[in-house]
Amino acid sequence: FLAPLLAGAQLVIANPNDHRDGAALIGTIERHRITVLQLVPTLLRLLLDQDEFRQCTSLKRVFCGGEPLTTDLRDRFFAALAADLHNLYGPTETSIDATSWTCSRNDREPSVPIGRPIANTRLYILGPDDQPVPIGVVGELCIAGAGVARGYWRLPELTVQRFVPDPFGTPGSRMYRSGDFARYRPDGNIEYVGRRDSQVKLRGYRIELEEIEAALAGHPAVRLCAVLAREDAPGEKRLVAYAEVGAQEVSDSDLRAFLNERLPAHMVPVVFVILQTLPQTAHGKLDRRALPAPGPVSREKEIDHVAPRDPVETRLAKIWEKVLQVDAIGVRDNYFDLGGHSLLAVKLFSQIENAFGRELPLATLFQAPTIEKLAEVLRREGWSPSWSSLVPIQPAGSRSPFYCVHAIGGNVLTYMDLARHIGADQPVYGLQAQGLDGKKPPHERIEDMAAHYIREIRRFQPRGPYFLGGSSAGGMVAFEMAQQLHAQGHRVAVLALFDTWGPDFRRRTEMTPFVGGMARFIQRVDLHLGNLLVAEGLSGKLAYLTAKSSRLRRRLAWRGKEYWEKLKEIPKEIINPLPRTLREVEQATLQASEQYVPKVYPGRITLFRATKQPVDYAPDTELGWGRVALGGVEVYEVPGYHGAIVYEPRVERLAQQLSRALEDARVQPARDPSQAPARIDAARVRINEKSDFSLTAG
Repeated sequence: FLAPLLAGAQLVIANPNDHRDGAALIGTIERHRITVLQLVPTLLRLLLDQDEFRQCTSLKRVFCGGEPLTTDLRDRFFAALAADLHNLYGPTETSIDATSWTCSRNDREPSVPIGRPIANTRLYILGPDDQPVPIGVVGELCIAGAGVARGYWRLPELTVQRFVPDPFGTPGSRMYRSGDFARYRPDGNIEYVGRRDSQVKLRGYRIELEEIEAALAGHPAVRLCAVLAREDAPGEKRLVAYAEVGAQEVSDSDLRAFLNERLPAHMVPVVFVILQTLPQTAHGKLDRRALPAPGPVSREKEIDHVAPRDPVETRLAKIWEKVLQVDAIGVRDNYFDLGGHSLLAVKLFSQIENAFGRELPLATLFQAPTIEKLAEVLRREGWSPSWSSLVPIQPAGSRSPFYCVHAIGGNVLTYMDLARHIGADQPVYGLQAQGLDGKKPPHERIEDMAAHYIREIRRFQPRGPYFLGGSSAGGMVAFEMAQQLHAQGHRVAVLALFDTWGPDFRRRTEMTPFVGGMARFIQRVDLHLGNLLVAEGLSGKLAYLTAKSSRLRRRLAWRGKEYWEKLKEIPKEIINPLPRTLREVEQATLQASEQYVPKVYPGRITLFRATKQPVDYAPDTELGWGRVALGGVEVYEVPGYHGAIVYEPRVERLAQQLSRALEDARVQPARDPSQAPARIDAARVRINEKSDFSLTAG
């Protein structure tokens, strides 16, 4: 209101409820010969739907704000008017406008930026560590400067949470945490990505709802749209799209096909609700809270749904529906798209073994991720899997492969989330343990595992450089692989250990037995509660509890016959769901890791360290590896506990840091570790002085 008055211009306020009547607004513009118009994009779309809007030739400038301005709306505006179009951004907490961008008629970028900060305003894009992010990386948009409010009226707790000290300003200055995500373009302008509360996690994917809305708005019949992640039935979270199409004829299959051409499958809504008009607030903005709940929709009604066609597919479908807690699964639905993960895969294959009498490796899911393909495997008489420890998790991409060694469980499904987040151009291969197919005994020494895996990857990639990694026990195997490859004259560009504990790290600090025991107990409770909170859905939480209770039983059983006798009465299907081969591989890997003693490694270790380490272990940011890595240890910290950083939601941070480490290794010149024989001998002396190494795996 004050801006035009301060500039000496006349202020015209539209009549109440004119935001619902495009013709009335156009009449106001023409009657008063309006030159500057400020409105939300929803109202601009309403005006552009009226052919009469082209006659508003008095308009010189139009300012949009309050909602994201889409490229479709920008292009329609320039096709209708000769005026300038400006995109404004800013929340109420910073006196509304904080940035400004002037749109160009020749701009063909996929999004409309919000530009740069206005005078007396500072903007920061900060990562999870509250440090500025580089160009192109998404972070939270924080606003500082003269426009920042004092806080929320009579809401001190929320004020402290959102209005925080400005770490980059003068002492005493504050900034506002907007909850909006943004990134810098190469030209320094800012691109709005979405709201913190518009990002949802569904079936293991992090999805920006506004990205789906932008794609759906590009359909020629859609005037206005919204996408929500609804949970109308407990445990059944799904994407629902709402589309305002006016008098035009369009079906949900048309909209689904339109999005299938523009978005990955996991971002295409399950349900489409077509309305004549979408609800609006009194200020003309979309009223998301008033969007109606969709009617009951079964997966059987989806256009690509194929029901089971024979007894094998029917039996498999019932098992999948029970394990995944999803109704009416089609035979071509992908296990991972339905929310499946490694913990549920163990339960799934155990039930398949009970139903069909066939023991399949978990990695079969990579080659047969649907009921249709899995049924083909089960129908083949005398079929046995073509066994290889090398498993393609994400084989596509132009870069050198990254090889992930299994953790204590032996299977590599745990790296599915990491592969999904690391980028489509980075191939990822897993190394699963020998013995999972039940044909050969599992290896009992880390050195033998490493030699076997090296033979596997060299048949696929004869020459280096090699990029290796592993979580927990897998990190030990990757370390030994790097040792053997170096001894054979091959270059290891990256050796990534995902919270693997090294020599002497588990040495106890000085604590009384009572204090140490209480500290360990409290930390274990904190660990499991935290993992339960981030587990997705009821099925994910039950799978986590089942896996932990199964491991508890086996650990107690190894400790003595007395514990075993006490646990005999507990039903096996509840507490011990692992197939025989998995149990044997896990026990062999555990024993091998406990007996392994690392030798001096002339190269460099890249360590991804969980921030929460055991409270009663010797404090060491390098987790004990600094004593054996002559090339040094580069440490990245990942929020979370040991073993959990390779799972959602923490794996996204791990993937970002790993991508950075892999990229750095590609551009850095190769090191020559052979130049340091004296340091190797000195390190051998230091290691030999210690004889109480205690290693473990998780």
